[in-house]
Amino acid sequence: MHSSNLDTDLIQAYRAAVYRIDDRFDLKIDQHSPELKAWLHRHGIESCALITAANPAGRLRSPAFNSQVNGELEALIIEFGHIYCPTVALDPLSQWPPEAGFLIGGIDYADAESLAQRFDQNAWVWSQVDAVPRLRLLR
Repeated sequence: MHSSNLDTDLIQAYRAAVYRIDDRFDLKIDQHSPELKAWLHRHGIESCALITAANPAGRLRSPAFNSQVNGELEALIIEFGHIYCPTVALDPLSQWPPEAGFLIGGIDYADAESLAQRFDQNAWVWSQVDAVPRLRLLR
């Protein structure tokens, strides 16, 4: 992992979060997921990204704002023609409210990073066919 300007507590919160995929299974950073592997296989894809538009730059925003920007993100995902499903990032310590986002299948790394940057995110999650979600920091 490259050095980051983000607060170490914030990075730890991202790493500790439980990423719930479409209310069907959970992902944890750096932990292999048989369910994610099956999801990738079922859709015939080798990579995916978990991205939200909510709470840009790690600043809590209103539910209405977060819903609007996530709607814009979803419209872009649909426009690009990617397979996707809704996600919710959950803080096991309950210091952050649940944060909606999307698991986007078949997107390449550069496009995923660009999408996360477009919505001013601090970080996003990437996984390939090994089905091990990895945190990617943007700051």
